[in-house]
Amino acid sequence: MSSIKLQYIRGETTQAEYLCHTLSELHLADLCRGDSELEKVITTELERGFSALDKLDRNDPFWHHSNKLPTLPKLPDYAEYRLKTEPNNSDAARLLICYAFATGSGHLDLNAWTVLKNNHALDLTFLVDTAWLSSPYWTNQYIPPFVDLVNALELQEQVLPELDRIAAQHPDALEWVAPTKTELQKD
Repeated sequence: MSSIKLQYIRGETTQAEYLCHTLSELHLADLCRGDSELEKVITTELERGFSALDKLDRNDPFWHHSNKLPTLPKLPDYAEYRLKTEPNNSDAARLLICYAFATGSGHLDLNAWTVLKNNHALDLTFLVDTAWLSSPYWTNQYIPPFVDLVNALELQEQVLPELDRIAAQHPDALEWVAPTKTELQKD
């Protein structure tokens, strides 16, 4: 455990210092390949989620069997908890997706993206950008989950122009875009 995290648990540093340090450990600039706008979106969602978790009454059942201290690793549990109590909560769905993307833990969750689509809050650019940015970690293995998600959400036609945009902006994306488009255009 890093010293800042231990200091936070002991009450020897502020939440702001803890959050700043913990977010920096995610290396979002690298993950977002220099896309500062996307990095800002992810950071903002994580900060909002952390703030909402901190504001949650410590007598709430969520805190049962915990130290009642908001931490970054508790965010996905908090997002899931909110989705169980409020199944159409776009904020919770976005938090779950952003945390999963930032930590490399599978952000193409059908349930979360479905909540966003049903609430007219699904950003296709964000979906395609994060899928492409994750692709180096998964190579072609990442194409089926993305294609399955797009097909399940019935967004094939809407996603194709976004894939073309990625390929035009980032020539290195073509090795991911081309097979992805082929898979989406099957059937």
